[in-house]
Amino acid sequence: MESYGIKVPEGVADAERGMFDRIAKVAHEHHVSAPGLAAVVAEYQKIQGDVIASHEAEQAAMARHGEDLLIARWGNDFEPNKSTVRHVLSTLAGSAGIAPDDPYMAGILNNPAVALMALEFSRRTGEDPTRTPSGFGDLRSPQQRAESIMAGSDPTWGRQYTEGNTEEKQAAYQEVMRLLNEAKR
Repeated sequence: MESYGIKVPEGVADAERGMFDRIAKVAHEHHVSAPGLAAVVAEYQKIQGDVIASHEAEQAAMARHGEDLLIARWGNDFEPNKSTVRHVLSTLAGSAGIAPDDPYMAGILNNPAVALMALEFSRRTGEDPTRTPSGFGDLRSPQQRAESIMAGSDPTWGRQYTEGNTEEKQAAYQEVMRLLNEAKR
C-alpha cells in the first residue's frame, strides 16, 4: 500500500493489514493508478465509517426505545425496577463467573425483554428490590453512594431524593441513612 502512497493506519489488526495488502496486489495486477487506488480506498474507508456510525445510531435508538418501553410500562416505578433489574442481573452474572466489564453485559442490561424477565424473577424469588446493585452497577463506597444520592446525581435514588414525592423522598432518605451507617462499619 505504501508504494501507492497509502498509509495503513497504525494499530491496525493483522487481518486488516492483510486486507490492504490484498487490495494493493489486485490494484497492481490491474494497473490501477496510485491516485485511483487512493480514491477507492478513501471511499471504502468512508463507507466503513458510515456503516459503523449507522450501526451505533441504530443501537442507541434501540436502547432509547427499550427504555421508553420500560418507562411506559413501569411508570413511576421505573427507577426502583431498573435498580432491581441491575441487582438481579449482576448477581446472576457474578454467580456465573461473568466479569463486570464483559462486553456482552451492556446489551443484556439494555434489553427490555431481559429486564422484564429479571424483574419477574426477582418477584418470584423474593429478591429484595431496594437493594443497591453491586458488581455491574456500582463500585463506589457506601459514603460515595450516599453523597451521590444527596447531590441528586445517583441514577437510582438521586431523583427521588431531590424531586420525588414524600414517599419517594422518605425511601431515598432511608437509603442514605443505611449507606451512611454502612460506611461507619
